[in-house]
Amino acid sequence: MSMMRRPGRSFPLLALMLLLGPLVGPLVGPLASPARADSIHIGGSYSGAFAMLVDGAVRGGEGGGHMGGSSGLLNGNTLDFLALYCVDEFSHIGMNTTYAASYNTAGVINGQTLGAAGQIAWLLVNIAPGLTTQAQFQGLQGLIWELESPTNGAPSHSVQFDTNLADNSAAAIANYNSYKTTLGSHTAPVSSVFWINPLDASGQYAYQGFVGLVPVSFNALPPPRALTVPEPA
Repeated sequence: MSMMRRPGRSFPLLALMLLLGPLVGPLVGPLASPARADSIHIGGSYSGAFAMLVDGAVRGGEGGGHMGGSSGLLNGNTLDFLALYCVDEFSHIGMNTTYAASYNTAGVINGQTLGAAGQIAWLLVNIAPGLTTQAQFQGLQGLIWELESPTNGAPSHSVQFDTNLADNSAAAIANYNSYKTTLGSHTAPVSSVFWINPLDASGQYAYQGFVGLVPVSFNALPPPRALTVPEPA
């Protein structure tokens, strides 16, 4: 997932521009489908812009979690996310916008089960709750995108966090390296977090996917509805 750059800088074709998201066509009616009550509201703050490497080329203007001020609605239960990070670099989403959504606890985004879902879940449970700065968010978001590559909807692409000081801050790079070392070979149950697929008016996966940590026992919540998103073409 890509986000916005500052005014006056160019955007890559696939870049996500969160602040502009609510102004573009696909975002005008994300809750139009009456058949689904589950939803996710994307808040108004994010990691700030940083750089990734896609197939070895610098891809600047990226941005992702933690998505501050976000919340969910699942089977009538309000979810206040302790941490919410992106898990599909090549899709977009709008900030301060509410979407119909499909939730699961199986590590499935856009019809694909992420091979690194256990590692990502461990990071959400053990690292994400203590982070407060943009440089910390950038380091963790970059590592999550790197872990899910190449099973992130673009299997022909290699995705890595950019550790060049000309592209990312020293703090973000240090955080990324620290989180990667701390992660090691750890995994957590995929079901310890929610995997969230925002849906368009026809009930299909159409926006940025997310992984979210909530501060309540999952045993206290009804199980998520079955996924309705199709396998990608």
